[in-house]
Amino acid sequence: MSLLRLLIRKARDVPLRDLLISVWVMFTFVVAQPLLDLLGRNPEFFLARAAPSLDILVVVFVLLVGLPAVLGLVVAAARAISPTLGVATHALVLVACGTALAVMVMASTPAATLPGGLQLLLGVPIGAAFWVAFARWSGARAIYRIAAVGPLVFAALFLVVSPTSQLIFSAGAIDRPAGVAVANPAPLVVVLFDEFPVAALMNPEGEIPEALYPSFARLTREGIWFRNAVGVEQQTEEAVPTILTGRHPSDRDAIPTAADYPLNLFSLLSDTYEIRAFETVTDLCPDYACSNRVRVVPPIPARWAALASDLSVVVGHIILPDDLSEKLPPIAMTWGDFAGAASEARDDFNLIRRFLENVDADRRVEVERFLAALEEPTDQPTLYFAHLLFPHLPWTYLPTGQSYPARSPAPGSTSTGWESDEWLVMQGQQRLLLQAQYSDTIVGRVIESLERAGIYDDALLVILADHGTADIPNVEHRRVITPETIGNIAAVPLFIKLPQSETVGIDDYRAETTDVLPTIADVLGVEIPWRVDGISLVSPDRPRRESSTMVGSQGPVTFGVDGKEKYEVARWLASWFGDQGPFGLAPPGQRDLLGRTLDDLQPVDEPGLTATISNPQRYANVQPDADSLPAQINGTLSRTAGFDGDVIVAVVFNGRVEAVVRTYDTEASVTRFQAMIPPDAFILGRNTIQLVLVEGVGSDREFFLASQP
Repeated sequence: MSLLRLLIRKARDVPLRDLLISVWVMFTFVVAQPLLDLLGRNPEFFLARAAPSLDILVVVFVLLVGLPAVLGLVVAAARAISPTLGVATHALVLVACGTALAVMVMASTPAATLPGGLQLLLGVPIGAAFWVAFARWSGARAIYRIAAVGPLVFAALFLVVSPTSQLIFSAGAIDRPAGVAVANPAPLVVVLFDEFPVAALMNPEGEIPEALYPSFARLTREGIWFRNAVGVEQQTEEAVPTILTGRHPSDRDAIPTAADYPLNLFSLLSDTYEIRAFETVTDLCPDYACSNRVRVVPPIPARWAALASDLSVVVGHIILPDDLSEKLPPIAMTWGDFAGAASEARDDFNLIRRFLENVDADRRVEVERFLAALEEPTDQPTLYFAHLLFPHLPWTYLPTGQSYPARSPAPGSTSTGWESDEWLVMQGQQRLLLQAQYSDTIVGRVIESLERAGIYDDALLVILADHGTADIPNVEHRRVITPETIGNIAAVPLFIKLPQSETVGIDDYRAETTDVLPTIADVLGVEIPWRVDGISLVSPDRPRRESSTMVGSQGPVTFGVDGKEKYEVARWLASWFGDQGPFGLAPPGQRDLLGRTLDDLQPVDEPGLTATISNPQRYANVQPDADSLPAQINGTLSRTAGFDGDVIVAVVFNGRVEAVVRTYDTEASVTRFQAMIPPDAFILGRNTIQLVLVEGVGSDREFFLASQP
């Protein structure tokens, strides 16, 4: 105790200047530097938000000056009130920062396997050592003064060296192709989907079921479905530029902006075409070509609420142990809106959720604006381009376009991939397929808009995706191309409807996404003034391909051209969903229960079997045509006698079995479940939910009705 009093007495005599410097150094080294390093290597974080250069500069200022200054003012104010209070406040800041630094170091040591709480506990003495050294030794305070140059170095590295610096100081003059003539101008519509494996559209025979995907099926009759198409880049940041330039990236450090990719589809047609470009996570249309760019910069309050929300989540992932950061929204599955993706799953993370309540993160807005642009009159050839983040995560939309509140991240998933439980993976696949059906709805509406504008027959319509997604068991990262994920990630949809052409049907030629630009140029009669790696898919002398390669974060993966991988995925999906689409999902041997009534099942009451539905008030007064439907039901099933083996539950919605699911997280007498309900199952007003426990298979099944509170 005498030592502590001595330290406190010595700390009270330390000049205020040294206190403020130590706070500045510790905060910037522990919080600002790791965050700026991450943001500097990921310019897409800002591109996805259409963040102006000023916003990026403000982020740097806030992290390196603003927040440390606030902490410093708190310490100074506490010291002004009482020297002892000032010491305690300063000690709290240094111990907290030192503890966080210790935990970050532990992440790369065997200590990372320890429980998060224990890591924090072990980090506290290390954090305390920072304050003890500061209070006791003038040499330690001198080190802080020397380290004060660190924030200036961090700022310089971010603003001058990092890839994100290009967003701040991008070149003003961008090369443009000159004198490009268009011999056969036609309305050009390019719709680029994201995270869309073509197997999601296919049955095992390689056909598109019209009942499930009527718009894509229509395009096989009125256009060409390049069924054997593959992407060549794993990441959107490289995949989209590759599609729009027709060539592989020559610089892997390039970012998806016009400054780094000046020669692309937009610049190629800029002399002849009006361009209406809806870019989501890229900025490839140069100002001279897209002065009418349709990329909205959100208002300052909404923009900064979203930035604050997402940055706070990222900081949590940086400084907390893994098992504690898993309680935060994931940051590796999407470009932003991290807290929004966790809407119901993280009720304890209310601060971030409140931030997001003021932010419009509805991806349907871009869809509606693009559709409106298609019908807007024009007196010259027009290029309509939209990169739409469907069926990309987060999965929150139904085929109708209605949203639904959902538990996310999905049970069974990790921050980047999936665990081993195949049933939970298939429930994730179900939600992906629902958004694939919504993508089909979008395609249908695009066609209808073109028809209303009177340009559908004359238009060159290109529908494709940049890459797929590997939502499969035991995958560490759902977006990494490996020999095992070719059918999920490389094989993508590609549909091309030619102007006034009778060339329609399915083409199994090995198409690659580098072929899109050369094909467009060939149809429009344009000579591309730069070298391309792709070929025209409508050329009569297209070369035979022997293999294809997709480049990913673990290196290139080369595979054959027979397309067998996507058929394997389609067969796997059919084994779980049958031919009924997303709502055909059921545990093995239980699909026949779908569509049956409660009277058909004739369940018996079982004392001690009870069910609890999360947010039951949602079903008390439903508007079936509302913008949002409570289509995902979550809850628990409890049984006094406990559960033995897999627990199968039939969800009876308004008297009919609309879902049959297997539960998860079973512990003794309680088990959890989630189920998706078809939109057409909802009725106006009160909707009833009954849960029936299913034991056995086939004719030996027994059914037990759970009571509800």
